[in-house]
Amino acid sequence: MKHPQMNNINNTKTTPLLFKGLNRNVIIGDDELADGFNLDTKNLPAITPRLPMSVLGTLTAPTQYGVVDGNHYYVNANKFYYGGVEKLTLTGGRKSIVDFNGNLVIFPDKKFYNWQDDTSGTFTSPDVDYAVVHYNRIFGIKDNYVNACKVGDFKVWDEFEGTEMDSWSADVYSDGVFTAIASYQDHVIFFKKNLMYELYGYTPSQFKIMESSKIGCISQDSIAEVRGVLYFANEDGIQTYSGGFPRNMSEKLNIKNLNNAVAVSANGNYYVAIDDVTYIYDMPREAWLPYINKGAIDFAMHGTNIIMLGKDKKAYILERGTEPVMWSATTKNFDGGMFNKKYPKSIKLRAKLEKGTEIKIYICYNESENFELVKHIRHTDKYHIDSRDIRTILHLKRCSNYQLKIEGRGKVVVYGEIDMLIGSDI
Repeated sequence: MKHPQMNNINNTKTTPLLFKGLNRNVIIGDDELADGFNLDTKNLPAITPRLPMSVLGTLTAPTQYGVVDGNHYYVNANKFYYGGVEKLTLTGGRKSIVDFNGNLVIFPDKKFYNWQDDTSGTFTSPDVDYAVVHYNRIFGIKDNYVNACKVGDFKVWDEFEGTEMDSWSADVYSDGVFTAIASYQDHVIFFKKNLMYELYGYTPSQFKIMESSKIGCISQDSIAEVRGVLYFANEDGIQTYSGGFPRNMSEKLNIKNLNNAVAVSANGNYYVAIDDVTYIYDMPREAWLPYINKGAIDFAMHGTNIIMLGKDKKAYILERGTEPVMWSATTKNFDGGMFNKKYPKSIKLRAKLEKGTEIKIYICYNESENFELVKHIRHTDKYHIDSRDIRTILHLKRCSNYQLKIEGRGKVVVYGEIDMLIGSDI
């Protein structure tokens, strides 16, 4: 008896090639990037470079930068400048500067500049490393001590007459010294390296400090509030706190032994500079991307515009300018699916290129090989259109592993999908 012959049938399945954020761990999702730089989250899961930035100026030895009442101020070497004019001579090192009722109050120097009437001077207070304004007082920390000035008067720190307007002081003895302070919701939070305290109450007679967590903060400059959530850095990465206990939300950055971070909250996102990379965390999308391939000394906000003081001693305004942004995005190292009898047939990419931009597409096979350039696409004046929509197909060799890298210059949006052969003989 003759039986019909059954032939092997290759079924093709098309799946989206998504780019939902960065993951620097060994095992990552198919929809995550393994590496990249100068990328923005605004069009995720498509690849989009960040917007250009421009240089506001170059300093010689800057330590911090700020904006108040629309005017820029900064510390350069041991001089304090407001609106580009020198106003004060300071000691060396980084400062804690708070705006208190029209005065930029500078610690640990105990000096001030009144930006309303252009006056400056010194005052007497306890020693303070870091300060914050909360309910018309300045709260400052130093070693194990927490201090607060008299209500409405940053020059008075030693008035203890038993009134609700008094200055206030407390000794919070525990291992380590205070490292950071924040005003959050209706209370003040104090950090040591591995401890978190919260101050409750509104007047000296009510003030009570409670230990709330064994998770601390290692950098005053890492603290920022985003959409009602407090972000800060400790040795294990970036923590978030909105009541209860802090939680680590930077596992995908694979951070170990963090010792410093500088951050700002802007436009509903958290921007943080760690070493020589500035990352963006998009809270609604729960995604990290390497936003700028530069480190930062400080950040400031001018309205909705972000000002970054770079490690290169230049002050930048982000998302403004004509810079031709160079960017890169690298996918995970995909397993070809030997045990599932499937392998990639092709990758289809769709990209929207603005005039003057280009992209280069590379593929690496079997891990040990180098990335090979397979496509180079440019949008030049010869097309006589401002925006060009291109589609390209990358036919893949049979392999056990493959990885895709896309590099570009200029404004581009990239989407993709993969054709997989299922049930083939391999």
